[in-house]
Amino acid sequence: MSESLETLVLTCRTGTVPQVVSELRGRLKGRKDVLGCWTTDVGVLNEIMLLTKGGDISALLEASPDVLRTERTRWTLHGDILPQLDSPCAAWEWRIYDILPGCEDEAVSIMHSALVHRVSISPLYALMTSRDGPSRLCHIWPYADLGVRAECRKQALASGLWPPFDIYRTIGVMRNMILSPVGI
Repeated sequence: MSESLETLVLTCRTGTVPQVVSELRGRLKGRKDVLGCWTTDVGVLNEIMLLTKGGDISALLEASPDVLRTERTRWTLHGDILPQLDSPCAAWEWRIYDILPGCEDEAVSIMHSALVHRVSISPLYALMTSRDGPSRLCHIWPYADLGVRAECRKQALASGLWPPFDIYRTIGVMRNMILSPVGI
């Protein structure tokens, strides 16, 4: 059985992310169903990303005048291992790919095969596919900092085993975000 996760993206008014994060800390502290909380460094700015085990956190996220939009996505975690991390990381890379119609199983299979080699360079936090909305594949990589990320990417590319070039026939739009963790 695959684990179900959920992301909640809060898009905030410019300049209000610290205030919204502060409110979230109070509401979410100690919750076992919250796996992580991040803010965007590179990508769409003024966003807060929450990753949960799919518990009902809607009551805790009362409408704030500083939150302009909330977007929820349910995901299926591949590998059946709940994400966990042994040491703190300052830079988190989230890669989200739109999967072409009818290519879901092939995209996941290609990614699984390539990850065997890629995780020897740096650990994977999660590989998941969307359960609702557009068909998407997401993989999340934690790094000590952006310098370590750059070195790991360089090693992965030099290996010739990453990225899995055959994945490109199964995906469309590719997105990349660099996030910073927020302690909850």
